[in-house]
Amino acid sequence: MTIKRVWVFGDSYADPNDNLGIEYNFIPWHQRIEKANISRVKNLAKCSTGPHYSLKELYKCYNKFTKDDHVIFIISGRDRIEFYTPADISVTDYAYKTFEEEIDTFTQKCESFLYIISRLQQCKVTVFLLSVAHSYMKDRLNDDLFYLHNYSLMSASNEEFINRKENKYPRHDLRKNHFSKENHDIMVDIIQTRTFQPFKKNFVDPTPFEQDQEKFIYD
Repeated sequence: MTIKRVWVFGDSYADPNDNLGIEYNFIPWHQRIEKANISRVKNLAKCSTGPHYSLKELYKCYNKFTKDDHVIFIISGRDRIEFYTPADISVTDYAYKTFEEEIDTFTQKCESFLYIISRLQQCKVTVFLLSVAHSYMKDRLNDDLFYLHNYSLMSASNEEFINRKENKYPRHDLRKNHFSKENHDIMVDIIQTRTFQPFKKNFVDPTPFEQDQEKFIYD
C-alpha cells in the first residue's frame, strides 16, 4: 500500500509549533514522517487540546479518507473540552455536569470511531493515547489497517528521567513534544512498522532542571 497523505491529530505530543523558540539537534517525529516517501502531511495537532478538539477536526475530513491515507491520532486528556465561554465558570461547570458521562467516555468513543473509519474508508489508522488506562480496545483489534499503541505517552515522557519518582517534573518542559531525540526515533519506528516497541527509559539526567529558575538545559 502506497501512502500519499498523512493526517496528524492530537495535542502537544504532535504540535509542530511546540517550543518553536528552541533549536534542537534532531528532527521531531511528525516532521520526519514527511521524508518517508510521503507526498503530503497535514498536521492538525494543537497544544493543550483534547479529543473534543481533535474530533471536531476529524469530522471535517474523515469521509474523504481512502486507502492512500494514514491517520495518526493521539487521544489526549478527555477532560480538555472546547468550551465556547471558558471565562464563565458557572456555564462551564454546568456543561461539564450535564455531559459528564459523555466526557468520561471520550476515549472509548474516540478509539471506536477511529476503528470504524479504518474499516469503512480502508485507510491506515495509528492511535496513541495520553493514558492507556482509559482505553476500551487496547491492542485487541490491531491489524493491517488499525494499530493502537498500548502504552501511555505520558508515562513514556515521564519515564525518560532518571529516578523519576525522586525528582519533580519541571514546570516548563523544554523537550520537543515532551520527548528527547531517542523517543522521537522510536515514535517514527512505531508509525512506520506499526508494531509495539518500548520507549527508552531512565536516560535523561534530571540535574539540568533548575526548579527555581524554571530553566532546562539539554544536549
